[in-house]
Amino acid sequence: MMRSLAASTKRARDSAEVRTSWLREIVAFLKDVLSFPVPDLPCLFDGSDPTGIAMEEVEDAATRLRRHWGMRDGPIDDLTGLLESKGIVIARFSMNAEQLDAFSIWSTEAPIAVENTDRTNAVRMRFDLAHELGHLVLHQNVEKSLFSHSPFHKLMESQAHRFAAAFLFPATSFMNEVYTVNIDGMLDLKRRWKLSAQMMIRRAFDLKTISEYQYERAFKRVSQAGYRTREPLDDVLESESPALLKDAMRALIDRGGMTGTDVLAALRFSARDVETLTNLPSGFLESTKWGVVVPLRSDPKDE
Repeated sequence: MMRSLAASTKRARDSAEVRTSWLREIVAFLKDVLSFPVPDLPCLFDGSDPTGIAMEEVEDAATRLRRHWGMRDGPIDDLTGLLESKGIVIARFSMNAEQLDAFSIWSTEAPIAVENTDRTNAVRMRFDLAHELGHLVLHQNVEKSLFSHSPFHKLMESQAHRFAAAFLFPATSFMNEVYTVNIDGMLDLKRRWKLSAQMMIRRAFDLKTISEYQYERAFKRVSQAGYRTREPLDDVLESESPALLKDAMRALIDRGGMTGTDVLAALRFSARDVETLTNLPSGFLESTKWGVVVPLRSDPKDE
């Protein structure tokens, strides 16, 4: 299942799909020789029809997943690290399409979420990632074709959006901490919860703590302050960095008896593409073409 790329141009869509196929090959290659976290993503809805999922059930699903993972209702410090520890492979690359936020896919190798580096806002990227988590747990059984069918696509997007907000800022905590949709108050909470002020205003409306009139008035104030496209703290909060594939590749080379040349020969991709998809620093594979390596496992005959 892949979240629809229909909002992007055909060229951007084709490029993203090709790169995702490369990513799957890299994951399969690494999993052949290294141990990865076992995916821990419960299917929270068995049905294949997203119209059968009410928004109240989406809220409940976010709570159920937190409890399944042994989490309380506080802020999530590192969402990327959390998801990687649960077996979700996360990658980032430029999609040359700013309107495309992110997408996710269930594959035989692992559940995968891909973020668009054309978006550099740390808070927005966190929300995009939580949105993809929503697709992965809510829409596991939905036919892929429905993601490009406008009415179903729009519904599933709104469900994943609601899930992301509920997972990142649970209703119980929200009710305890949000007393007003005053912009200054929202920005105080933004540093703690790493959620945009605009999304918190929307959350207040979804939870019926403010009226439609208050909601529209709050967004009018956001526009007047010039915060619709860029808010305070957007340039301060640091983006999270995927580490699972990077650490796996480093382990393979540092302790696995392989060089960068071996890796590139096995994968048949350019060093730049492999480094981008695994979040390795540029030039890493070229710098490890030669050198002494230590085998990952000792040969029993040598003991």
